[in-house]
Amino acid sequence: MNLFVMTVISFIVGLSISGQTFYTFIIENIDKFGALKAIGAKGSELVAMILFQATFTALTGYGLGIGCCALVTWLAHLRAPRLRRPRHLQQHRVGVRHGDDYRRRLELCRGAQSAQD
Repeated sequence: MNLFVMTVISFIVGLSISGQTFYTFIIENIDKFGALKAIGAKGSELVAMILFQATFTALTGYGLGIGCCALVTWLAHLRAPRLRRPRHLQQHRVGVRHGDDYRRRLELCRGAQSAQD
């Protein structure tokens, strides 16, 4: 639950910083948008340009974030290859484990029976 809350808060902070950055970009370039509008650009074209830039920036940031995460995970596995998950998070394969034990016991019993014969 703590990890989920931390992820949600990080997402909100990142979203607000991105929004503030794009707002600053638009305010700083309002005269250039006005010049484009004066030479005949439609409002929808200006909105499409801004949305394209936002989408491109988001996808680039997403790719870099996933790449950095994969790199850190790979380096962590190189550094500690036997690092295991905590016992309460491991998937238990009880049926397989008990099946193997049962199979070994059965083979031992059969071996003992054949030795007696």
